[in-house]
Amino acid sequence: MSNRKIRLSVFAVAIVVGVLILFQTFHYSDDFKMATALLGDDTKENTEANNILVSNTVVQGANSEDKLQEANSVIKVSGEDKEGSRKDLTEKPGEQFNPEKEFMEILSFSPVVIFSKTYCPYSQRLKSLLKNDYELTPEPIIVELDKHKHGAELQTYIGQQSGRRTVPNLYVKGVSRGGSDDIRELHDKGELLDLLTTWGNKSLKVTKHSVPSNS
Repeated sequence: MSNRKIRLSVFAVAIVVGVLILFQTFHYSDDFKMATALLGDDTKENTEANNILVSNTVVQGANSEDKLQEANSVIKVSGEDKEGSRKDLTEKPGEQFNPEKEFMEILSFSPVVIFSKTYCPYSQRLKSLLKNDYELTPEPIIVELDKHKHGAELQTYIGQQSGRRTVPNLYVKGVSRGGSDDIRELHDKGELLDLLTTWGNKSLKVTKHSVPSNS
């Protein structure tokens, strides 16, 4: 066989080998892309499964204990969302506001609910007293009626139910227990700790701070 024929044969073999290599490269590239896409879908689904939606706020990775606590802490009722737009919990588009439904929904969040107004000094005194002198678990829910979209209607309904038409109004286990002066008097007499525990009926843990505040 002449040298020219040998060179042509080697060249032809090289072309065939090159074509095979290119084919394998594209083939494995497509498989890799497909596997990556599938893995990406699974990862996305797992991530979404570990998120908890609480009060329209997504808490990432809430499968761990500390994230569950974070999720629970999101449940606060101030009558105002993070952007400052007034809202309520139960009203739906096209429906008339129902104060009874809203009231019962609020009470379901915690055994202790304080109906308050941001500018009211008596409300501030009660909130400071409970925060600085006592440890309540679960934490009280504070509803600022002057920030609530239907605060006036809600306050009227609460007044009809409790006989107390002013704020603050402290509810424990669905029962109105008094205003700022009432609760302060019980505190000064040393009776508030035991009464809060009794009112909570095992659903509320109450401890008194060792160093009382000046509030």
